Amino acid sequence: MNTGMIGKRDEVKALQVEQEIYLEALATSYTVTKLDQATGAWDYQNGGTYTVHYLVASSDSTPVTPIVARQAVYQFTGINPSVGATYSNGDEWDTSAWLTTVDASQTGPKGDRHRFVTLSYNYVPVGEINPLLQPPRINFSVSPVGEQPVYRDIHGNPILNRAGMPPADPVMKPVYRATMSISKYFSFVPTVFSFAVDCVNGDYFYGFAPGQCLCMDYSSSDQGISAQWGQIYDVTVNFHISPDGWIKYVLNSGTMVLGDSGKAEHALDGNSEHVSEPVLLGWDGKKLPTGQPPIFMPFQINNMIPFGGFFG
Repeated sequence: MNTGMIGKRDEVKALQVEQEIYLEALATSYTVTKLDQATGAWDYQNGGTYTVHYLVASSDSTPVTPIVARQAVYQFTGINPSVGATYSNGDEWDTSAWLTTVDASQTGPKGDRHRFVTLSYNYVPVGEINPLLQPPRINFSVSPVGEQPVYRDIHGNPILNRAGMPPADPVMKPVYRATMSISKYFSFVPTVFSFAVDCVNGDYFYGFAPGQCLCMDYSSSDQGISAQWGQIYDVTVNFHISPDGWIKYVLNSGTMVLGDSGKAEHALDGNSEHVSEPVLLGWDGKKLPTGQPPIFMPFQINNMIPFGGFFG
């Protein structure tokens, strides 16, 4: 027996609606169209089943990934397109019909600049445990990620050989980094997470500021097909955490300097000969004056995308 509340009518037909939104983390505008293809039905034995379709299009050549498409639909509708949400479609609702499938795999008429998002809702019997609604399982750990040379001991004394010189082979020390893994059941093919690998969070994510979480990899196991919930995958996504972010810094140096003509020319040594080793440079591209601290230039090399819509 269906014990949920149903609003408006039993058969649903969506109106054509367009809205342009701007996702700040991606610096791109997207047009979200609610397609005139929604279907719905209800009967006493099986409850309500509903399907709603959206088309997300970027305003430029930026590809619309499945993650971005879901985020755009969320901002457009105010409904988090995550499995477990109850059915709501404007002034129609059904609290006994839960979102059981989110499909963002199909691209639109303009290739990867368009992407369809289909939300499918089904009746869920009272007391049924939905694995897709289980909260994420989160684990933190510290893992070695490499080694780095050490030039001083714990007392600040330089590490030298008996001749008072640095050893030929420097002392190496492991480098550790905080890691986080998030495991959750999903109803869609987990290859969608490929879009997030090597990206950093563009939103606040489990207490971490934007840019601090780097998605390293993911794994999944097929949990089989449930008669009630369909295909289920157990997905684990791994992140490395850096409180300083993932900006890469490069020493501002080279064997060329910016001359008075504004063009690059060879840097000269004290004998007016071309230098054979890189020299430190200033922000003006010329040789850094003696005694000035070296300059490290920041570069962002990882794309930022909102993680919350998928991993939240």
